[in-house]
Amino acid sequence: MRRITFIGLVVTVVLAVATLPLLSKLGNNFIGDTNPVNIITTNDVSNPNTPSFEKIPVSLAASTSITLNVLENGDDSEENLANGVVDRWSSDLELTYDAPNSATQIVGLRYEGLTIPQGSTIESAYIDFQCDETSSGATDLTFWLEDIDNAGNLTSNNYDLSNRTKTSSSVDWNNVPAWTTAGNIYSTPDLANIIQEVIDRSGWISGNAITVLIEGTGSRTAENSNNGAASLHITFTETGNTETCYAIAQGGNAGTGGNAQLYSWQPNGVNTHIGATGASEIETMTMNGSCNEVHVIDGNQYGIIDTTTGNFTATFTLTTMEANGVNENINDVDGLAIDDNTGYVWAIERKVPGND
Repeated sequence: MRRITFIGLVVTVVLAVATLPLLSKLGNNFIGDTNPVNIITTNDVSNPNTPSFEKIPVSLAASTSITLNVLENGDDSEENLANGVVDRWSSDLELTYDAPNSATQIVGLRYEGLTIPQGSTIESAYIDFQCDETSSGATDLTFWLEDIDNAGNLTSNNYDLSNRTKTSSSVDWNNVPAWTTAGNIYSTPDLANIIQEVIDRSGWISGNAITVLIEGTGSRTAENSNNGAASLHITFTETGNTETCYAIAQGGNAGTGGNAQLYSWQPNGVNTHIGATGASEIETMTMNGSCNEVHVIDGNQYGIIDTTTGNFTATFTLTTMEANGVNENINDVDGLAIDDNTGYVWAIERKVPGND
């Protein structure tokens, strides 16, 4: 059994009745975690389908940013849309009108090794083009990705680019600003939605390749892969790093049958019933530092809720604690929190004179 040490008494007012909460800690390094802690507290609820307490969802993992370049010589190519002839060895990339050949082109850029797990959230993405030749004429460009799980190498076959299936989503870069200085970097608008479409494919695997397809009108001339070609920058967050929210309807509420019920809780307000806890007096709950365990107290029984079944397992019993020379019986804990910096678990019990 863990020894409970009093920290002190605090006077509060509940419904105009003076009460004395007991503030205690349940042992050093009880949790011993270093991730953020988010506390849930509650009042009694009258409807088990709309619990009055919940855990606010937050992202546990920082976003990840990666930068990719065209690795294979010839994996940036141009195709003449009039006759399908592909040039994989051009000294630059005309986006998209090639004045020397009087040809409007489709341009392809293939990037390998996107270490992004399937279903991740693409927060932002853009390509940095390095200017090869200055130009200022009116230019509008449209970007797609090849709609495929793993984009194969570009080839010299006629119509190699235009025969590739495009994503249903696209990004327009209208009124492309003038490229006034050779060597300067000019960045596209956000391309997140077209990359998201491919990352969401059921067959996508982290490490696969993508091909960006570009069409449009007008002309901007960028360096090719041998001379500082277009760099792709992606920032993403992995699915599963946003913690699940939970709520408990206390056993004394209508519809619970005296058995506290565990729900998962969504930011849009939709909840899903997980199961009965087997406990009746759960009035407070909190998460551990890793946000993968629900810790509760049922009256004076401390324990953990199984988030798969909802079942409560008691780990120890709170009995009495000494406060200012007075032994207090612990029968009905009303507040619970985990201090992630110290590993302490804190509990509060409201003491009404003569009653617990």
